[in-house]
Amino acid sequence: MERLVTSERIGSTAILTIMNPPVNALSRETAAALHLAWQQADEDDAVTRIVITGSGKMFVAGADLREIERITQHEIPPDLSYLNQLLNAIERGHTLVVMAMNGGALGIGLELAMAGHYRVLRAGSQVGLPEVNLGLIPGAGGTQRLPRLAGVGPALRMCLTGKSISAEEALELGIVDRVVEEDVVAAALEVTQGRRTDQLPCQGNLRVVEAILAAVRAGTFEAGLAEEARLFREALVDQEAKEKVAAFFASRKK
Repeated sequence: MERLVTSERIGSTAILTIMNPPVNALSRETAAALHLAWQQADEDDAVTRIVITGSGKMFVAGADLREIERITQHEIPPDLSYLNQLLNAIERGHTLVVMAMNGGALGIGLELAMAGHYRVLRAGSQVGLPEVNLGLIPGAGGTQRLPRLAGVGPALRMCLTGKSISAEEALELGIVDRVVEEDVVAAALEVTQGRRTDQLPCQGNLRVVEAILAAVRAGTFEAGLAEEARLFREALVDQEAKEKVAAFFASRKK
C-alpha cells in the first residue's frame, strides 16, 4: 500500500503532502497518517515550520463519503471524532503550520485548512462547506473557525447554502491569507508567523439550518466545538442525511 502522506524536509521546514487520489479525501486512514506525520514534525526541535499540502489538483475535497454512507446506514457508529482530534492538535501544537492549498478545499478540506495558522491558496481554486447538501452540518470545527475568520454573516451564508466561493472572495473575507498563481508551497516557505482561530473574536455580532445556527450561537470556542460535534452526530443518523447521501451515490452511478 502506498503512503497516504509523505514527509520531506527543506531546511527547518517539514512538508507534508496528502496523497489520496483522486481528490485527497480525508479518510480515517489518511487522517491517521497525517496526524502521525504532523506529530513527528511537531515534536522535532529542528522543525520551525510545517507545511501541509495536497497532491494533484485538489487540496482536500472532503471526508470519505463511503464512511459517511456506512454511518447513515447504521453500519458503524456516528463517530468522526478523530477529525476534530487531528485539527485541534494541529492548531494547538508547538509549530507554525502553513496550509499550502494547491487546489480546492471543500468540507473537511476547508476545516483542515482553517486549523492551520496561515493559508496560501492557489488562484482559480474554490473553498466551501457543502455538508448541508447531504443533510449534514460541518462537523470538524467549521461552524466555529469560519465565523472567526470571515465573520458570522458570510460564515452562515456558506454553511446554510453549501455554495463554494472563489479564491478571491476567500481572500477578501479573510478565510485565506494569500492567493498565488503558481507554487503554493514556495509561497508557504516564506511565512514566518500565523494566528489561531480559537483565539480570534468573531467579527460582527428544516432542522439542519437550526443545527448550524445552534452551533454558531454556542458561545465560546470549546463549547461551540462540543455542540457542533453533538449536532453533527445527530445529523449523521437522521433520515434526511441517509436519503441525501444515498441519492448522491445513486447520481454518480448514472
